[in-house]
Amino acid sequence: MVEEKNQKEHTASNTEEESNKENILKVEDVYLTQSDSVFYNPAQQFNRELSLHVISEYIKDKPNPKLFEAMSATGIRSIKYLKELPKLSVHLNDISKEAIKNINQNLSLNDISKERYKITNKNCNDVMNSSPNQFDVIDIDPYGSSVPFISSALTGIKHKGLLCLTFTDLAVLCSKKERCFTKYNSLTVKDPDHNEVAIRIAIQAVEKEALKLDYHIEPVLSVAIDFYLRTFVIVHKRKKIRNNLNMFYKCICGYKKINITKNRHKNRNKKNEKNTNDLLKEDNNPKENILFPLVNKISNIHSDRDNNKNTLMPSIKCFSCNTQPILCGPFWSTGYNDKELIKNILLNYNVSDRVKGMLLLISSELDTFLSFSIPDICSTLKQNCIPLKSILSALSNLGYNISLTHTSLNTIKSNAPLSLVYNIILNYFYLKNNKDSEEDSKRLEAIEEIFNTNNDVENLLNKNYYRKLALSKQGPLSKK
Repeated sequence: MVEEKNQKEHTASNTEEESNKENILKVEDVYLTQSDSVFYNPAQQFNRELSLHVISEYIKDKPNPKLFEAMSATGIRSIKYLKELPKLSVHLNDISKEAIKNINQNLSLNDISKERYKITNKNCNDVMNSSPNQFDVIDIDPYGSSVPFISSALTGIKHKGLLCLTFTDLAVLCSKKERCFTKYNSLTVKDPDHNEVAIRIAIQAVEKEALKLDYHIEPVLSVAIDFYLRTFVIVHKRKKIRNNLNMFYKCICGYKKINITKNRHKNRNKKNEKNTNDLLKEDNNPKENILFPLVNKISNIHSDRDNNKNTLMPSIKCFSCNTQPILCGPFWSTGYNDKELIKNILLNYNVSDRVKGMLLLISSELDTFLSFSIPDICSTLKQNCIPLKSILSALSNLGYNISLTHTSLNTIKSNAPLSLVYNIILNYFYLKNNKDSEEDSKRLEAIEEIFNTNNDVENLLNKNYYRKLALSKQGPLSKK
């Protein structure tokens, strides 16, 4: 009887062990308990890996860095940090008691020393407000916007600390004007490169909160990926002179121009004191002389379209099509990616192909304000779409800087004026239709040479990992 009882207990013990093993998942080298109330989002794998590399690079010279994760959920993010970054200590927090239970179980599963972490079950704003200047890094990854947590995060972060923020409300940032103005205090605009618009609005929201405290921020990396934005900013707890928040004008023809906000400091740059009527004026480029001046053909193509009268600026005319542009913003108007940081991550860390491809593409991006949508411009001109290689080659051969962008598949960045982009496209199709014409044959040959691909364009297109790696095809916006 005793032997039979022991056998039953042994069988029950084995069954329990097997059951426990079945309830354990391994996600990105982290062991996690599996339950009906827990959801592990595979689309966020990129987010977690990128955050790990940025934080690794940021804390490499700090003696005892401390990180606060505002909404830990399962704890997978913090556990990943703790396993990969030996000198880091982490404060995990979640408002859900069920989440705290899962976090404790998951930390035990991964054999994390209790001396390296602290767990609280509170509102994250209360924790950050009660811990001023305590954290080197604060990671906020909500479902929705990070805006409700930014003010508290600025309190809890140290001087020159790193904020890691996620925004999943892309629809609000990109197209819902009233909701965007209410939440972000910015006038959004529908733009072909809507992801860059979203990034610039999100960053300006962080900067505005910082300015209220006489702080300012330094964006070091911002990525639009799948259905969300991830942005990393350094917080400087001191005043600054330069203003990086500006309104801008956008015309339905595709023209965009920053309205430089005057700096009230006594040493302000005199270039900012131009009359607003001059802000949409382009400088003539002598390199256009070889092209046929065809751009005047678009002067009245929008006469039959209606604009939003509430946001028109009646004293300003668009240089390209002479219609009235729309006032938008404020936006973050300067660069937001630290190329040196990206270079160090690519050199010093073992990054996945997808993260590597995205960072390579971002590292080649120009810091110009927004981009040119080639399909939209061609549609405006009532032309077929010019090949991407042709427009890039022409701009490069004429001496302008060019790049692709990770934020949109069919847009390019360049320091060339829009009028030149128009003229290049019109000349491309004029050349195609008149290639055998004997009239102006020498000029046509010279124009044809402009569209010849050079090494810079070939190298740029070889870096275009976007088409294969930017979209994970996971998450709420995945294409089935």
